[in-house]
Amino acid sequence: MKTQKIIEEIEALKHQIDSHGKFPEGVLKKINYKFRLDWNYYSNRMEGGTLTRDETRSVMVGNVSVEGKPLKDVLEMNGHDEVVREILQMGAGKKRLSEKRIKEVHKAIIKEEDDPEKKQEIGKWKSRPNEIINYKNEKISFTQPGDVTEEIHELLNRVNADLDAFFKGSKAAKHPLFIAADFHLDYVSIHPFFDGNGRTARIFTNLILISCGYPPIIIKDDEKEGYYQTLADIQAYNGNPDLFYRLMAKTLQNSLQLILDAIEGREIEEVDDISKEIQLFNQRVKAIGEKQNVVKRNNERVDKVLNTVFLPMLFETDRYWSEIRDHFEKSKATVKANNTSNPFNQIIDEPELYLKNIKKDTIKNLSFEINLETLKIALPKRISKSFWFKINFDLYQYTLNFSTQKGSKIYYYGDEIDENKFKALVKEQMKNFIRSLNEFITNPKNLK
Repeated sequence: MKTQKIIEEIEALKHQIDSHGKFPEGVLKKINYKFRLDWNYYSNRMEGGTLTRDETRSVMVGNVSVEGKPLKDVLEMNGHDEVVREILQMGAGKKRLSEKRIKEVHKAIIKEEDDPEKKQEIGKWKSRPNEIINYKNEKISFTQPGDVTEEIHELLNRVNADLDAFFKGSKAAKHPLFIAADFHLDYVSIHPFFDGNGRTARIFTNLILISCGYPPIIIKDDEKEGYYQTLADIQAYNGNPDLFYRLMAKTLQNSLQLILDAIEGREIEEVDDISKEIQLFNQRVKAIGEKQNVVKRNNERVDKVLNTVFLPMLFETDRYWSEIRDHFEKSKATVKANNTSNPFNQIIDEPELYLKNIKKDTIKNLSFEINLETLKIALPKRISKSFWFKINFDLYQYTLNFSTQKGSKIYYYGDEIDENKFKALVKEQMKNFIRSLNEFITNPKNLK
């Protein structure tokens, strides 16, 4: 489609929007939040930012730390959001661009806390040449550091003259789309900073559009490749700027359509937004699952847990219990499968037979409990104590609980099983249990 045809469609959309008059407050907030979120998320993502859409939202509501993500990315997103909010609140009106304002924005959105040398360059024109490798794997060099000041000065003079002509209503005035697109092309060709050139270019491109009464443009994931390729073709191969005008016109058209949809009550949250979150969730679950060696339970895996976890723990518990139980008038041990009691002697005398008869496909839990009642020596207060451990069998994991410890320990069926590790757990918990008996004997009034 010809650029001029898209411009006509843009103006038709803008006329439709203007015909609705002043937006309801709720609609205006919804539109501004959508633009703010998309602008923050996609612009930083284009420059290598690692924050997800949800994490971007989190930063936008004031969280300055996102678990597992570089602090630099979080701080830069926070600074970018502050600039975006300010620009969105400006509204239409005569604005002029200045070197000072460009440098202030650069200071706001670039953070280099761990690199003192780069930190010194924030908010200053580059001191060293910079270059990129384009989509053809060829090098593109930008304006030399010594020429940046002059070229930026000339660029701002051109842009401000174009803006003055537009605000004065001159017949020869350029459409704001072309003012913004020409600024963008010239600015990224200069590449005035050591980093952050793409983000600052998009910020001031949108500042131009907003000051002229148009919404911001957002370069999304499916447009990113065309955006970079078109820029590279113009910068390195003398490509036709009209290709870039069309790309920018299309994104502006999309922004205007979003506003019209919101005004007329249509949903403006993208379906892709949800799809991307689902995709991210699937990727994370897969990665965590692989790390944890998650596999589904079957009879063989349950049987392995019974014989190499439960039985060794039971025998280890019985070893310590046998050394103290004669001091009590009554003592007993109970094994429960699915909360149903079983004779202890059977599992001690014939453990393999007992476990063999357990239905592995229906077992939900298995526990071993010892109970001690009435210490034989005379004490002011009778003592009854119990100690137990319990294994719960779930679909992808099994959990271990002790009466002497809060919380559960989680294990996966795909894990290698070290019997000694589980014996050590029993030893530690039995030590706590026996310590409580000693505390009772030495200070019975203080123990409930």
